[in-house]
Amino acid sequence: MKRLITAVAAAMLLAGCQSDPTGMTTTSLDGQWVRTTGVVGSQLTFQLKESGSTASGMGIYALEAGKTGTFLVNGVVEGNTVKLDLTFDDKTVAHFTGTRTRSDMLDGGLKYGPVDGDQPMLTVSFQKAANMMMGDPMDMGMMDGMMMRQHH
Repeated sequence: MKRLITAVAAAMLLAGCQSDPTGMTTTSLDGQWVRTTGVVGSQLTFQLKESGSTASGMGIYALEAGKTGTFLVNGVVEGNTVKLDLTFDDKTVAHFTGTRTRSDMLDGGLKYGPVDGDQPMLTVSFQKAANMMMGDPMDMGMMDGMMMRQHH
């Protein structure tokens, strides 16, 4: 009985020493991310590729009954904290600051305009699309052409 108590105490001690208090295993951000919050009829979807402490990619957006276009994504990853800058084809910039709350979920805030501006921070969530690899949901050749037009 004494050995059982010692074994249970040791297991609890080891569990408490995890570097991630959520117990979530950090996985790559590589893949397609889709905004799950927002106005019905709008879309914000992007592909990310994580490399060390940086992440980059491209995406597409659609406004409710309005404009559609593309954007570039660049950011940093520090543990479960993710900071992304989105540069849209009309030169609008948005900043996402959030947390990887699950291996397939980013929760945080999105702010359009300057980081230190007076614009409100919008609460947003992005979910990683299951079984999507870079290029599957959006033809990357088409995206490359769209992004080339963005720079002209």
